[in-house]
Amino acid sequence: MTIKDYYSSPQKADIQYFAYDVYGNRISATNPLGHRTEWDFDPTYHLYPVTQRAPKYFATGGLPADARFVSTATYNPVCGLPATKTDANGIVKTFTYDAYCRLYQASQNVLGAYARTQFENEGNPATQALVKYTPLPNGNGEDFTRSFYDGLGRVYRVETPGETAAGPKRIAETDYDPRGNVLRTAFPRFVGEAAQWTTNSYDWADRPVKTVNPDTSQRGYLNELATGTGVNPRLNALTMTDELGHQTRTAWSTRGDVAAIVRDFGGLGLTESRSYDVLGRLTGVTDPGGSTWTYTYDMAGNRLSASDPDLGTWSYSYDGANRLVSQTDARGTVTNLSYDQMDRLTLKKATASGGSPVVLAQNTYDQAASGYYNIGQLTTSTNAAATQSFNYDGLGKVSRQDATIAGLTHTTITLRGASGQPLVTQYLPVQLDFGTFGAYLQYNASGKLYSAPGFITSTLYEADGQTKEITYANGVKTAFTYSQTRRWVTRVTTSKGATVLLDDQYARDNLGRITGTTGLTAADSWTYGYDNADRLTTSTNLGDTTLSETFVYAANDNMLSRSRVAGTYTYPAATSPRPHAPTSVGANAMAYDANGNLTSDGSRTLSWDEANRLKTVTRASNTVNLTYGPDGARVKKASTFATTLYPDADVEINPATPGAEIYTRYPHPDIKVVGTTKYFLHREHLASVRLVTDASGNTVEATNYATYGEQLNSGFQTQKSYIGERFDAETGLLYLNARYMDPVLGRFISPDDWDPTKEGVGTNRYAYAQNDPVNRSDPNGHNAATTIGGFVVEKVGIKGLAWAGGPISGLLAVAIDVFTPTPTAPPEMDECRAQCQQQALAVANKEFEYGWFGEEYDKATGKLKDHLDDLPTHVPPGMPDKALDEAIDKANHSIEVRGEEQIFGEQDEATQKWHDDRIAGEEKYRDMLERERDRRAAEKASKGTGSDSGNNGGNGGNSGGNGGTGGGGR
Repeated sequence: MTIKDYYSSPQKADIQYFAYDVYGNRISATNPLGHRTEWDFDPTYHLYPVTQRAPKYFATGGLPADARFVSTATYNPVCGLPATKTDANGIVKTFTYDAYCRLYQASQNVLGAYARTQFENEGNPATQALVKYTPLPNGNGEDFTRSFYDGLGRVYRVETPGETAAGPKRIAETDYDPRGNVLRTAFPRFVGEAAQWTTNSYDWADRPVKTVNPDTSQRGYLNELATGTGVNPRLNALTMTDELGHQTRTAWSTRGDVAAIVRDFGGLGLTESRSYDVLGRLTGVTDPGGSTWTYTYDMAGNRLSASDPDLGTWSYSYDGANRLVSQTDARGTVTNLSYDQMDRLTLKKATASGGSPVVLAQNTYDQAASGYYNIGQLTTSTNAAATQSFNYDGLGKVSRQDATIAGLTHTTITLRGASGQPLVTQYLPVQLDFGTFGAYLQYNASGKLYSAPGFITSTLYEADGQTKEITYANGVKTAFTYSQTRRWVTRVTTSKGATVLLDDQYARDNLGRITGTTGLTAADSWTYGYDNADRLTTSTNLGDTTLSETFVYAANDNMLSRSRVAGTYTYPAATSPRPHAPTSVGANAMAYDANGNLTSDGSRTLSWDEANRLKTVTRASNTVNLTYGPDGARVKKASTFATTLYPDADVEINPATPGAEIYTRYPHPDIKVVGTTKYFLHREHLASVRLVTDASGNTVEATNYATYGEQLNSGFQTQKSYIGERFDAETGLLYLNARYMDPVLGRFISPDDWDPTKEGVGTNRYAYAQNDPVNRSDPNGHNAATTIGGFVVEKVGIKGLAWAGGPISGLLAVAIDVFTPTPTAPPEMDECRAQCQQQALAVANKEFEYGWFGEEYDKATGKLKDHLDDLPTHVPPGMPDKALDEAIDKANHSIEVRGEEQIFGEQDEATQKWHDDRIAGEEKYRDMLERERDRRAAEKASKGTGSDSGNNGGNGGNSGGNGGTGGGGR
C-alpha cells in the first residue's frame, strides 16, 4: 500500500503516503500534513530497520528540523531480534536472549536499569515458572515476580518478595475449572497464612452465575434476553444481584455495546440508556430523569459536537492528521491548538466571545541541558501566570523541575537509581531534603518505601500491599486493621506509646458500605443509612445531634433536600438547560453561565476564565483571585488578606515578606514541613487529616468533618485537609483540582466534563462522590473512587503521592509526557503512540475520548485510567467469525505493544503494575475469544459446515474516540 485515504467528510480526503525499497520494506511514511518518518534497513539481509529518522528530523510546514531525532538499532543475527537500540539521547538499550530466542534481559547504560526474565523447571507442570527480576533501590538485591503456569500456560500462582528478603514470600493463587474458567482466586497472603478464597460458578456458556466471597456472602448473575427493556427488545441482558439483594440490570446490543443500565432493578428502577451509530460510536445518552446527551462525528471518527444538558453544546474541528485544532464551548469561547511535527502541543490559546486571545500554554521541547536526557521531552511550559521547566534522567523521568511564579522560583530535584524509585528529593530554596545524599530513602524487599531519615522510622505492609503500620520519627504510630475475608479497612488507630490519639472503628455491610464509625468520643462516632442505589440517606452523629442529617434524592441523582441546609433544592425540568444544577437552595437563588458554571449563590459572586476554570470569588466584600499554570493546575490564590503560591501540588509559598518567604512542603502524604519545622499528618479512612502532631509527638491541631467535608474546627490551619485536598477558607470551597466543591451544599459548583458513561463519573454532572461521601471520594474532581481499603505509599516521587488520587501533573502532561513518540520504537508502535497522543490531546482540551486500547485519560493525574472492566465479559452471540478473528488479532497486537513498551524498564512501579494488570486482562480477554473460536471450529467440524459469511456486523468502535477511519487504501 502506497497511499491511504482517510475521509473526514465526502469533500475532504486526508492522504497518507508510504514508500518502499526494492525488497518490499517500508522506508517512509508521510502523514497528510507532510510529516515524514524514514527507516533504513540493514545492508546485508535487508530485513531489519537499523536507523529511524523521526518527523522532527525534517523541516515541514514552516516548522524547523532537528537533526538529533535519529535512532539506531543492531540485531541479533541468530534470533533476528534487536541486540541494541540507541535513542536520540544516546541512551543504549541492550537485549539478550536465551537459546529459544526468548528475551532474557533488557538493560540500559545510563542508570543500569534492567529487567531479566528466566524460565524455571520447564516441562514440569507442577513447578515450571516464569520469573522476572528487576533491581531494588539502593543496590539491595533484586525484586522478583515468579509466575507458576500449568500445562495450558495458565498462571495459577504468583510469588513476590515479602517484607524482607529472608521473610515469608507473598503469594496469590488462582484455580481453574475443567473448561478453563477461573474457579476461585485467593487474596494475596504471606506463605504460611490461611488462604481466603473467592469462588465462581458458570453456566453452560461459561458465563458467571455466582460469586461467593470468603465470608460466604455472594453475588449472583442472571443472563437473559432483555425483552422488557424499553429500547431494542432483542438485547442480551445481565442482572446482577449484589450481596444485599439489590439488582442492577445491564443490557447490551448484539455488538456488545451497553444499551441500558437499570440501578435497583425491580425497586427504584433508575434507568440510563445509550444509543450508537452503525459504527458503534456513542451518539446519545438518556439519564434516569429524561435528560439527554447527543454526539456527532465526522467520517474519520472525530467527535464534531457534544450537546450536554449541563455543559451546553460544544463543537470541535481537526486538521488533516486528525489532531484537535479548535473547540468552541457553549459560551462562544474558542480554544485553538498548534502542534509540531511530532504531534506535540506547542501553543494553546483561548479567545472569549468578543475578547482577545489568551495564551493558556506555550510549550518548548528537547532543550539541551548538561547531564540530562531531554530529547523527546517537554522542557519548558509557560503562560502569564507561571513558567515550568523540566529536565529528565536516563529513565525518562523528571529529575529537576523549576517553577517560577510572581518572580519566585522553586526547584525540586529527584535522584533515582536503577530501580527508578526516588532515593532523594531535594527542595530549594530553603533547602529541604527528603532522604539525603548520605542517607537515602530505604525500601523493603518488594520495593515499597520503608523509611525516610528524620521523617519515617518504619513502614510495614499487608500481603496485598496495603499499609499495615507506619511509625514516624516523632514516635507516633498509625496502625491499620483489615477484614481478613473482604480486605477493607475496619480500624485506624494512631497512638504515641500508650496514649491513643485517634481510633476509628468501622462497621460495614456486605457491600463494604460503612454503617457506623466508633471513635474515641461520641462526637467522633456516627451511624449511616443508604438507599438501594447506594446513596447516603442518613448521617447521625452520636455526640452532637446538630451534625445529624437526612438526604433525599431524585431519580436523576439530584439532591432534593439536606436537613442541615435550610429549605429544599429546586431544579429545572429534565429537558431544560442545566437540569442537574439547582436554581435555588432554600431562599438563595443560584445563577449559572452557559457552560453550567455557578456565577452567584446568594452569598458569593463567581467568575470563570477562558479555560472554564474558577477565576474570582467575591464573598463579604473580599475578592479572591485564582490563577492557573500552563499545566492547568492552580498556581496562585490571592486576596486582600493573603496570597499563596503553588509551584507544585505539594508546595505552598507565603510571599508576604519578600526575601523571607515561608515555604510549606509535603514531601510525603503524611508530612508537612513549614520552613524547617516538621509536622506529621494523621488521617482516617478517606485520607482526611484529623490531627497534626509536631516533632515531639504533641498534638498541635485537630478537626473532624461533617458529612460532606465541612471542617468542624474553623481554626484548622493545614490547607490539605478533607480527603487530603485543599480547603480554601476564604471562599468556603474545596479545591479538588479539576473542579471546586461546596461542602455546605454537598455539590460541585461546575459540571463534570468527562464522559458521563465512564465508571465513577455518572450522568449527574454536579453530584459529589455519587452522593456517597462516606465511602467514596473525588480528589481529582472528575470521578468518584470507592475507599474501602487502607493506604499505600510505595514510593515518593517528585510531587509525592496523594493518598487518594495522586499528584497533579496537569492537562498538558497527558498529551505531552505520556505519549511522546519514542525514536527507538518500531513503526507500528509509533503509529499507536501517534493515535494515542492525538486522542490524549483532545482529552486534555475537552474530554469524551478513550485511548487507543480503550483507556480513559485522567487529566488530574496525567495517567491512563485502568478500565479492564470495559473489556467484554462474554462473546456476543451474533459476532461473526471474521470479527472474532479481528478481535483476537487486535488483542494480540495490544499485548505485543505493551510488552515492547515494558521491556525497557522505563516505567515506575505503579505504571509497570498497570501494564502488567492490563496485559493480564487482555490475555484473559483474548483467551476467551480463542476458546469461542475453537468451540465454533469444533462445532463446524462435527457438523461439516462451512465458514461464517461474516455479514452479521462486527465490533463497534470506541465511544467518541479518534480511532475510527473512513475510506481505504490503494
